[in-house]
Amino acid sequence: METKRPVWWWALVVTTIAAAFFVLLHLIDDLSQEGEGTFTQVVIAVTSGLLAVTWLLAISLSLRQERAGYGVVLVLGFLGAYIALDHTVGLSPSVAAIAQTSGLFFAWVVVGAGIASVLATLFAGYGLVRDRSSWGQEA
Repeated sequence: METKRPVWWWALVVTTIAAAFFVLLHLIDDLSQEGEGTFTQVVIAVTSGLLAVTWLLAISLSLRQERAGYGVVLVLGFLGAYIALDHTVGLSPSVAAIAQTSGLFFAWVVVGAGIASVLATLFAGYGLVRDRSSWGQEA
C-alpha cells in the first residue's frame, strides 16, 4: 500500500524540476552566445550534459525519498542560486545585458532559475533535517 506523500515533498519535486529546466535553459543560451568552435563552448556543452544527468539522478533519488537525493538537490540548488545571484549583481553579464543580447525571455529565465533553485534548496534542506532521529534505524 502506497503511503500519502507530504506536501513539502511534492513542492521539492516540482521546484527541483523547474530549477533544472531554468538553469539548463540558461546554459543553452550561454552556449548559443559563444563563438563557434571555441574551448568555452565545449566546456559549457559538457557541463550542461553532466549537470542534466546529475539533476535527473537527484530528482529520481528524491522521488524515492532518499537522503542522497536531497543532498544532491541541496548542492545543485546552491549552484543554481549562485548562477542567478552572479548575473543579478553583475559579476557576469548582468540580467540587463542578457535581455539586450538574448531577449527578455532569457533574462526572466535567470530570475526563474534563482527563485526555483532557492526554493528547491530550502525544501531539500528540510528533507534532510526532518528525520534526523531515524537515520541510523533504517535497515
